[in-house]
Amino acid sequence: MSQKSQDPQAGIDCMTAEGTERNIRVGCVLLASGASVRFGEENKLLADLQGRPLVAHVLSTLCALLQADGPKDKSSNLASSFSVPVGDTDTVTCCPVVVCEDAEVNRLARDAGFDTLCAPHPLQSDTVRDGLSYLLSRHAGSAPLGGCMFVAADQPFLTAESIRRLLAQFAAEPSRPCRLAYREAVSDTSPASTSGAATLPSRGGPVSPEYTHITPGNPVIFPAAMFDALLSLTGDQGGGILLRKKKPAFVFVSDKRELLDIDTIADLRSFP
Repeated sequence: MSQKSQDPQAGIDCMTAEGTERNIRVGCVLLASGASVRFGEENKLLADLQGRPLVAHVLSTLCALLQADGPKDKSSNLASSFSVPVGDTDTVTCCPVVVCEDAEVNRLARDAGFDTLCAPHPLQSDTVRDGLSYLLSRHAGSAPLGGCMFVAADQPFLTAESIRRLLAQFAAEPSRPCRLAYREAVSDTSPASTSGAATLPSRGGPVSPEYTHITPGNPVIFPAAMFDALLSLTGDQGGGILLRKKKPAFVFVSDKRELLDIDTIADLRSFP
């Protein structure tokens, strides 16, 4: 008979003997707080996009993942955790919280079945620290979190399948951060790097070699070993700054729109 044991890596349960199941617990912080200065006076997360508030698109995407198993906390209709199958045997248990400061965003998140944390702190580092600290405290009596995923609330075209693939990558390498990205081939005899992107050589022709241009995006999953660094962030900076030293694994999306975030009214109006 198979027996369950704790993996040496934090947050991972596994089955020994005949069983081969692995389960890793991952926090999920939806970043729905912030000043949205570039958008103007209106709260961009409540702006209408295709007949729904902007934030409702990401909430629906996360709900699509939740439908795989539903809330585990049967005493509440809020999802304290939900299971996401990421392979034939592996499962990721996601523990979500929506960090917000607007009352209407809070209502929309709770109506969708998610736990919320009201945190009136506009800086990115505040939202990251608040969300991670809350999850570590709430799940202190459970198996430890093996990682934490940060999802931006202003990415309306993000798909549940891309998040599932990202979770699968983390389950395969739980000690390494990972993030979604988009890649495209470009031809340039002297490629130049650009801010926020990487240009990597590939096997191209000798005259006009092809290069793969990689645009990194969100969500990002950080392993537990990076929690202290995330909790030490200050100012208006997110966890991306930590990835300059700890190189992430990329999970590529096929549609670049998935990585687009809405920062301005012009961005919003570009999508009918």
